[in-house]
Amino acid sequence: MRRLLMDTDPLGLNTYMCMIPLHSLGGNGTRSGPDIWGNPFYHQYLCIDDGNGEYICGGQDRSGGAFLPGSRGKATNDTWPSGENGACKQVDDQKCVDECVKNRVENKKRPWYQIPFGIDCQDWSEEVLESCQKSCRTNNLPMGWFNRLW
Repeated sequence: MRRLLMDTDPLGLNTYMCMIPLHSLGGNGTRSGPDIWGNPFYHQYLCIDDGNGEYICGGQDRSGGAFLPGSRGKATNDTWPSGENGACKQVDDQKCVDECVKNRVENKKRPWYQIPFGIDCQDWSEEVLESCQKSCRTNNLPMGWFNRLW
C-alpha cells in the first residue's frame, strides 16, 4: 500500500502534451491547415501544472532555418493554450515524471533543429516525455530511492 501512495502525486501536479498551430503559418484549432489527424503542421510542447493554478510550458524551436542544414535549437516560451487555438492532453501524473519534465523544460539547452533529419518540436517533446518516464520507472532508480519506497 505504501508503494501505491508513493506513486501518486498529492500536490496535483500533472504533465501535459500540448499542440498549437505553427507560429509561422498560423491557423485555428491545434494545427495549421486542416485540423485533422495526419496533418503534421503543428507545434508540440510540454506543460507542467505547478500546483498553484499556473503552468510551466516549453519545447524546442529553431534559431534559424528549419530545413537543411537546420539551425541551433532554442527553448520556446510557450504558454497554456487559450481560446480556440490549441489543446493539451494529460500524459502523466507521477511526481517523478513531472519534476523531470519541469527540469528539462527549464533547462534552456536544446539539440540541433532540422526537418526532417534533426530534432523538431514534436521529436523533442516526445523524447523528453519518454526519457523521463523511463528514468522514473522503479527498476531504474538508484537503491536509495528503492529503499524509500518500502
